[in-house]
Amino acid sequence: MTWGQRRGWAYAAVDKEWYRFVSRASPRQLQVFGFPPPGHPYWIPQTLAGMSLRYPDLDLSAWADAAGQK
Repeated sequence: MTWGQRRGWAYAAVDKEWYRFVSRASPRQLQVFGFPPPGHPYWIPQTLAGMSLRYPDLDLSAWADAAGQK
């Protein structure tokens, strides 16, 4: 396989299958794709709100609970 045949993850980020995967994945599974884990300083009210807009079917309770944002 050559690098020319590879496709970056950014291209898949707008695919409906990606949204379906994200809505069903665990926080640990999403970490593999670069999502910060629950409890990470990234998760503030603004980023949680942005994630809920981008991924409306994603259960953000693990991240919100760890950030004290119930």
